[in-house]
Amino acid sequence: MATAVVESSWKNHHPLLIIITSPTILNTILWRNIPDELYVDDTSVVDITYSDIQGGWPGEGNIDAEPLFVDPDSGDYHLTDYSPCIGAGIMTTDVPTEDFEGDPRPNPTESNPDMGADENPLAEPIPSINGYVTDCQTGEPIKWALVIALQKPDSSKVRVFTKRDGYYEISDLEPGECWLICIKRGYKLHIAKVEVPNRHDFCVEPK
Repeated sequence: MATAVVESSWKNHHPLLIIITSPTILNTILWRNIPDELYVDDTSVVDITYSDIQGGWPGEGNIDAEPLFVDPDSGDYHLTDYSPCIGAGIMTTDVPTEDFEGDPRPNPTESNPDMGADENPLAEPIPSINGYVTDCQTGEPIKWALVIALQKPDSSKVRVFTKRDGYYEISDLEPGECWLICIKRGYKLHIAKVEVPNRHDFCVEPK
């Protein structure tokens, strides 16, 4: 199984209902579904591995990271070249050899397949850092916060601003250590040291 369930909503139910006793789910993306990403009946046992599930899920190879679709608001769920889902899946005899558009999987050959229904042509994502900036007191996203990435003392700084939902993404970084600085008027300065590629969320405190 390799699929993506995104921004789904079932009234008074869960977006994905497990009704068989022992399903196996792998190479799957479950993101921004309401009220929950997944519901498992008390009598069922589900084995989920190598999947991207918002909020996290126990299992080998599972991640909890923004999938970075091309344009989800317009229904384009292809993976961007920066998606952490690229090369994060696993190839087994149960995994189809083509994606939903008929493109070969895995791609390139002898690489690991991607999570989700789409197979990006890259073997691994272009190194980047992404995450969200929120208010520590209210939990609300903070737009137009400045996030700066600095990898070496003599390297140039990369600056981006958060979007309306508090999301930021800094691409084309080198793998390795990186310093992140988050600045927003009316809030305390926040500094973090992370590894590229990675996801890092900032919870900033008002002054």
